[in-house]
Amino acid sequence: MRLKVIDRLILHELIGPFVFGVLLFTALFFAGGSLFQLTEYLVKGASLWTVGRMVLLGLPQIMVKTFPMAMLLASLLSFGRLSSESETVALYAAGYSLWRIVTPVLAMGAVVSALAMSFNELVVPPATAEMWRLRTAVLRQIGERAQPVTQTVMRGGKVETLITAQGGVDLQAGVLYDVTAVQFAPSSESWHPVLIVYAKRARWLGGREWDLYDGYWMTGDGRVRAEFARTTTRVLQGGIRKSLREIETDLVPDPDSRSFRQTLQRIRRYRQAGEDTRQMEVELYNKISLPLASLIFGFVGAPLGIRRQRSTAAAGFALSIVIIFLYWAMAQYLFILGRGGNISPLVASFLPDVLGAIAGVVILWKRGR
Repeated sequence: MRLKVIDRLILHELIGPFVFGVLLFTALFFAGGSLFQLTEYLVKGASLWTVGRMVLLGLPQIMVKTFPMAMLLASLLSFGRLSSESETVALYAAGYSLWRIVTPVLAMGAVVSALAMSFNELVVPPATAEMWRLRTAVLRQIGERAQPVTQTVMRGGKVETLITAQGGVDLQAGVLYDVTAVQFAPSSESWHPVLIVYAKRARWLGGREWDLYDGYWMTGDGRVRAEFARTTTRVLQGGIRKSLREIETDLVPDPDSRSFRQTLQRIRRYRQAGEDTRQMEVELYNKISLPLASLIFGFVGAPLGIRRQRSTAAAGFALSIVIIFLYWAMAQYLFILGRGGNISPLVASFLPDVLGAIAGVVILWKRGR
């Protein structure tokens, strides 16, 4: 099916600014976020090859976030130029309504949203996970200590066992370092520590089985103490309850390293352990709401770009920055509310898109009168 002249005209106006917006916002995000840290790794002795791979692997997660911004910028600039050149007036005179004129924007926004969802599901997770694995290798290479590993075992809404590996984890060797575990039990109206275990290292045996080496255990009151060369985590109620793969997953805090399916599986696993999953639920819904923002931003930007007076590209760029700032400020605020349980995770994730769609309809209705 051949596109009509009006559709080709508007899509031609949109594509160039959209590509420019993706490149521009990706460069800005990279310069403001990862550039300083990666440069610091180079200064401390990391290889240029490894850091270069980290740069390439980190770009997909940045790019997918710029799609809605680029769509907004493209619609503002395109319709700003069309209105300043009186082409929208000519379209009105030819019998086209504003609703018909913005139809190509909605079509392109839907395509970009679908592309972003696919990109976010198929490309971003493996690239981000590999980037974090390289980061762990770089930290080991430059002599920085890995981040601690923690595991909380819950029972009846209470912490039954708290395990911390302050020395971090060697994922290749399957070893946790400087492991401290505290086991709690109820006594009258309070929970108190009944067993404390320390080991210099814990080695993964497969599945969720671990052995502890070179440490000691003592009762919570300190009256009984014994050292060991090797023992099993079964001395603790429930043990560590995580496989090496699950620990590796939890070590990567970036939700972009997990696909929708992986995030959903993680939520189910944490629920079974009795842990809070509200933050992960917001992150899960964001994997849909963020790509969907491309459609919403295009819908909002098109009527806003139409002005009676001539406007410059700088004005469109400035307006896009303002709208993007308001959107992200609202999204972050709602994320905090959703994580804290003040509102449902579903509402926290999709409310900015819903409000944006309502604003787009209102603006389009007013401009079309």
